[in-house]
Amino acid sequence: MHPSGDAAGGPLSAHAHWQRVHRLLGARRLDLAETALREALAAHPRDHALLIQLARLHHLADRHELSEQAAREALSVDPQSTSAHFFLGLALTGSGRHHEAEAALLDGLRIDPDDDSLLYAYASLLHRVGHLDKAERVVRRALALDPEDEDAHRLLSVILTERSRTVEAGQAAHRALKGDPESAASHVALMLAKFRAGHPLQARRLLREALRLDPELGGEDFKDRIDMLTRVAGLPLYWWSFVVLKLPGQQFAAWFLVVVVIQGCSIAGVDPIISLVVASSLLLFAVYTWVALPLLRRWIRWFPFR
Repeated sequence: MHPSGDAAGGPLSAHAHWQRVHRLLGARRLDLAETALREALAAHPRDHALLIQLARLHHLADRHELSEQAAREALSVDPQSTSAHFFLGLALTGSGRHHEAEAALLDGLRIDPDDDSLLYAYASLLHRVGHLDKAERVVRRALALDPEDEDAHRLLSVILTERSRTVEAGQAAHRALKGDPESAASHVALMLAKFRAGHPLQARRLLREALRLDPELGGEDFKDRIDMLTRVAGLPLYWWSFVVLKLPGQQFAAWFLVVVVIQGCSIAGVDPIISLVVASSLLLFAVYTWVALPLLRRWIRWFPFR
């Protein structure tokens, strides 16, 4: 007897279809997986596991509305499905419907408060809307349940970088890379931590490695922003930004200090030539900060990132 029906020449069971689709999605063969799913759902239109795979397929293809439809259909079959809540939350997040996404993910967590995938998705949503404190707490809870979760370590790294805790961010990124040394996204997470920590040349090397692993990573705007500030011509602007971001009031505080220095030279009776040199240097640097970005954008068009 052949339960799948395959060896006997009969129709495949829903589980056999699921296994086939699962392998194709794991290999990122989305076109073949979609064809296989059409065949599977034609034979088993209300199979919950196949509908979850359909939601997963559309999620991987960034088709948020279709992923939402598949997840809702899976929920109509099994309202207690945490997997359906997970993909529904991801689809709604991708569509920018953040309040609905939060409701879907919290509904899933009420069913299973220890579902680490739901916790990760909820932490990602919180990070996306800027609730960094809560996002960190939630992703750490996910990691307590699954300490080897590469995605969660990477998300924690990005959150810590945005909170200027760059040492911890680097450690989290290294843990993500330990799980998958070939992950372009984890290289980017470490690159962002190095960039924020004041290591632009290390950041540039990490970006090169990430782009070697995934040439389509991040889009041109992302590469250009990093490229501009890690070129030799962009380093003064990088260091200016690096220092200014640490000041209360940021650029306003920086220019207040400039005024204080110039006035201080005058009041202290410093030689007018020295005062003129100081003032002229500051003025030239101010002009540089205004024109650097347009000039660097033009420069990288002539000499692209390599």
